[in-house]
Amino acid sequence: MAGHVTKKLLVKPEVDPILLDGTTLWKWEEGTDNLHKLTFRADKDGFFLYAKGDERTKAYESYMWDLALVSDVRSGKPPKDAKVQEALSSLIGCDTLEDYSLMLVSRRDGIVNIDYTHLVCDLPEVADRFKRAINALAFNMLNAHAAPCVLQRKSYVKILIHANSQGQIYLKYIHKVLMLKNKQEIDDVNQLLASFNLVKLTEDGIEYTTEEKFTEEIFLRVVDRLLHSRTDDIDVILSTLARQSKMKHTIGLEDFHKFLNHEQRDPRLNEILFPLLSKPQARKMISEHESGKSDERLTSRGLMSYLMSEENNIFDVEHLSQHHDMNHPLTHYFINSSHNTYLTGHQLRSSSTSEMYIQCLLLGCRCVELDCWPSNDGEDIVITHGGTLCGRVSFQEVVEAINEFAFVTSDYPVILSIENHCKSKPLLIQRMANIFITTFGDKLVSRPIEGYPLEAGVRLPSPEMLKGKILLKDKIRRQKDTSTNTNTSTLPKGAHVPPEGLSTVPEEDKAKPQQNGEANGSQNGSTAQKKPSVGDEAEEGGLGLAPSAVNNGETKKGENPGATGTEIKPPEGGTDEKPPEETEEASGKPKAGRSSSLVPSEESVTSLSGTPVHKKGSAGTAEQLGIKDLEKIYRAKGRSEADTMIAGPLVELLNYCTGISFEGFASAERLNCAFYQSSFVEEKGYNFIKSTPKDFVKYNMRQLSRVYPQGSRFNSSNYMPQIYWNVGCHLVALNYQTSDLPMQLNGAKFELNGATGYIQKPWVMVRELSKSSGGTFNPFIQSKLEDIVPAKLSLKIISGYFLTDKRTNCFVEAELYGLPADTVRHKFYTRRVSAPHPFWNEEPFTFKRILLPELAMLRVAVFDDDKELVGQRFLPVNAIRPGFRHITLRTRHNDPISLAMLFVYIKVEDWVPNELEDIVAMLMDPIQFASKALEELAKADDFEETDEQNGDEAGGAGLEPSSAAAKRQPSPLPVPKRGPADVRKTSAPNLGIPTQLPSSSAIQSPSKAATFGAVALSGFDDTLPSLEKAKLRLETIAVAHDSKLVLEHPKYLKLAREGAKRRVAAVKKHEKALKQQRSKQGKQKWGSEVAAQKATEEMEAAQQAELLEYDRTALTECHSMHKQVLEEVHSKQLEEMDRVHKSDLAQMNKELVNTMKKHRKNSDIADKKAGMRDIEDKTIRLGKKMRNEFEKIHGQELTKLRQKQKEAVTAMTELHKEEQEELENPPEASGM
Repeated sequence: MAGHVTKKLLVKPEVDPILLDGTTLWKWEEGTDNLHKLTFRADKDGFFLYAKGDERTKAYESYMWDLALVSDVRSGKPPKDAKVQEALSSLIGCDTLEDYSLMLVSRRDGIVNIDYTHLVCDLPEVADRFKRAINALAFNMLNAHAAPCVLQRKSYVKILIHANSQGQIYLKYIHKVLMLKNKQEIDDVNQLLASFNLVKLTEDGIEYTTEEKFTEEIFLRVVDRLLHSRTDDIDVILSTLARQSKMKHTIGLEDFHKFLNHEQRDPRLNEILFPLLSKPQARKMISEHESGKSDERLTSRGLMSYLMSEENNIFDVEHLSQHHDMNHPLTHYFINSSHNTYLTGHQLRSSSTSEMYIQCLLLGCRCVELDCWPSNDGEDIVITHGGTLCGRVSFQEVVEAINEFAFVTSDYPVILSIENHCKSKPLLIQRMANIFITTFGDKLVSRPIEGYPLEAGVRLPSPEMLKGKILLKDKIRRQKDTSTNTNTSTLPKGAHVPPEGLSTVPEEDKAKPQQNGEANGSQNGSTAQKKPSVGDEAEEGGLGLAPSAVNNGETKKGENPGATGTEIKPPEGGTDEKPPEETEEASGKPKAGRSSSLVPSEESVTSLSGTPVHKKGSAGTAEQLGIKDLEKIYRAKGRSEADTMIAGPLVELLNYCTGISFEGFASAERLNCAFYQSSFVEEKGYNFIKSTPKDFVKYNMRQLSRVYPQGSRFNSSNYMPQIYWNVGCHLVALNYQTSDLPMQLNGAKFELNGATGYIQKPWVMVRELSKSSGGTFNPFIQSKLEDIVPAKLSLKIISGYFLTDKRTNCFVEAELYGLPADTVRHKFYTRRVSAPHPFWNEEPFTFKRILLPELAMLRVAVFDDDKELVGQRFLPVNAIRPGFRHITLRTRHNDPISLAMLFVYIKVEDWVPNELEDIVAMLMDPIQFASKALEELAKADDFEETDEQNGDEAGGAGLEPSSAAAKRQPSPLPVPKRGPADVRKTSAPNLGIPTQLPSSSAIQSPSKAATFGAVALSGFDDTLPSLEKAKLRLETIAVAHDSKLVLEHPKYLKLAREGAKRRVAAVKKHEKALKQQRSKQGKQKWGSEVAAQKATEEMEAAQQAELLEYDRTALTECHSMHKQVLEEVHSKQLEEMDRVHKSDLAQMNKELVNTMKKHRKNSDIADKKAGMRDIEDKTIRLGKKMRNEFEKIHGQELTKLRQKQKEAVTAMTELHKEEQEELENPPEASGM
């Protein structure tokens, strides 16, 4: 029923006994006559499939496949070689091999480079069971989202599988899996294994161990030794607990319980619905990860066991399960889409295969593209990129592949986006429709489903209603009947006919060579009108239909020209008007062909640029054109267009994805037809996003839109899909064959919701907002969205493990993709640290405000010194689990890497404006707030009683903050000791916060005075003590560029020391070389002293030039570090000021509360209720006034500080320029 959410939870499948016990299959290869009898098995965890031959034969072979990289196992075909086929038939005892054959398909390098393994089973039942067993393991999403502990076990299993027939595991292979390159590390690991008596030698002197003795416990000990027990990581974790454990690197029950509830818990969770963990639960977790040895204390190994466990995975696995409501209209979803699906690479010269369709569909793609062209002989249909050197694949083969694999990994509808270039071949159109109908059968949506007619104002059906169905999308366009001057078209019910005289050329027509039916215009000699269209990818202009009854140029009476059984008049006028009913089928058979004047001859076919394309076999064919010529053709603009028409059997199969030319947002809104779909080339779509984003969002609420790459992307690169998701575009088509950053983002996004290929859009993109929010969602919004809680995210990169076996340094970059306000355009970097196990522990990257977390994706990527990608991972912000976590990395193809991971500390919390933090804190923890309020009330009552006993002469001593409050204040930064004289005079040890606060006598009269948090009882004052303190606060001084804080910063000093060491070493090297040169001069007999002196001078000049170049580099690095350190210090100053301002507001709130309490207690008004209301009103007015005053003071302080920081940066820049000029033009040189 509507609104019901169907959940499809992910569960790790059981490994079929047929794989555990092993099954015997015959393996054969194309092009050879070799047959191998192998026993196939899978490990009990379902990580690997491996096959081994008969150990007694000389032809012993073994194979292994990582099931995370296995695409699928499908029905195979018999070998083409008759001898091999005959041999296999005799071995299994059957004549036909179709039911016995299998093909195991695995990805070697993305979805383009595929390996095929041909297998033959003894029985058809075994083949079917084997196929199902492997596919159940290969299709499970948990393989790609395994926890670190699972990856460790996977590496251990991989080592065991590589044992030879005698059960020997060579130590070299263990070293390879653990990325051991350093001799010391290798010796250390070997020594550890030797201590367990595991190391033996073969007759050839090769070290090995046995699979029986090499247990998983031993493997984990080796990893632990290799990573030095991760003591640095443990220290970082202990530092967050604000105390060191008495026992080194251990955590007690109390601390672990606190650690779970404060560091590892998601602060966005409601404590009532998701209660805090109890101590018994924490004790149970300790016992589990300490293997029952203790339940009161967690050792370092136990802590790491917990941190790497599945329960501590950084990714909420529930998001991988199907959890979105699939009962909304199709327009409420992002749909996984592919562009030019058939291509394996370059847009102009790569191969075309049906395998690409299979791979895309298995990855969850729900919209694939078919470019349909006539074959060379015009008798068949092929899929290819017309007018290029790209290969061809049979249309029939592609459709059959889609039919077989469309619903293997997802049950939800598949859309076939057709680019039809067969309009001049009516028989091919008929053949195309017949292939669709006979191949797809009931899967094809050939007519509207009940309750969702093709009428204006009717929404599209839901993915749930279209489960297991295939939709066709093709462009329909108006055609002009030149004989009657009457417009005819092939439109489904309710379709829109473009205005009279308008002819459109799709954007992609400008990027692809075409065949033109009428190069020189229509029958009367006039050239066809053409107007570039924003969208509609169908290059040949889509489908049209000849008039159904034309007799010598006249339309029969009572008949609608061009009418068919599926065709009616389009709705006229407003959107509320429903289209009339379908007309009866016209008498007389519709014409299948066209008049001879409209049929182009073979000689008249021209290319996009107007250059004649000769017949096959003649000079100048497309196959003989070079790439540069093809690119020129592709960049040509415009083409002549023939007013050709075709028969309409294919049009009758179109319904909910009826493609039309885009005529503007206003026109689409007037029509209000959800079943119309337009396509937008990326550039035009981007222009609409910039100019009319809200109109684009509104358009996408009503009907589907498709975006595709521009034609100039010859290398099949991709645009950023996030740009178009931000306005709600549904079918954002990408080149799947290119594993670039946009494709990585797309792959990570559509892994969610069970990899169904459908992701529900945020509700703000599918519903009208309130008038106060602008009515329609605006992606460029800079303020909080209606009913959406923004998020704040910080990421601290602590360390990395098993990143790469290359001898290189690694660094990490982090960036955020989402709405324009959320997208971080600059990247955060860590410093470079040597691989494979770098330790960073740097300051966290902070993304301060994420307006729409549901749409945001965090990217973390690791690069080496050559800036080559080591590993990457995209994480949806909504699915991230905060705390100390491990991020397992992926390749550029989004495939998991064996052990590569990052250890991070990540925080995701609800964003709160500064002025509302106190209120939110009260709402988040009302129990704690109530307890504090009672404590404060009790303290206030006690204080008032003491005040009354001591009389009214208490003075203002209460203005001084208590020692407890002082302790809570953040520790101040030291003051720069060097700087201008006027700055030093007004400096304070806490950067502008005076250490000695003025007494209350300087603020209030000696009458009944205010104490801490209380004002005079006789009436409300117009100020508060906290405000007066803020007014008397000394000015904050910006740290100067020559301050000790900067010049003696550890980073700056370290760089200076390293630079000095390198320069001294370079000078010594030069002196040594010069000394050798002079010694050489003394030994050799030179022709003259002048030549010897000249050689020495040349060496000295070269050395001076080398030192100068070194000094330039060192100075540049020094300046860069100088700037970085100054920015860090200034940032800390701003943070310090922000804390002071928050403290002001908190103190103001306390004073207001205590003032109201005081007045309530001492109120002597007869009408208590009226008196209470009056006191509350006065308190609120005073609070508003005080807040405004504080905002003025805080704004002035912040402005002055930033201005002075800017002056300090300017002074630093000037100093850098002077130093650079002095280096390039030293005083000695300038004085000459």
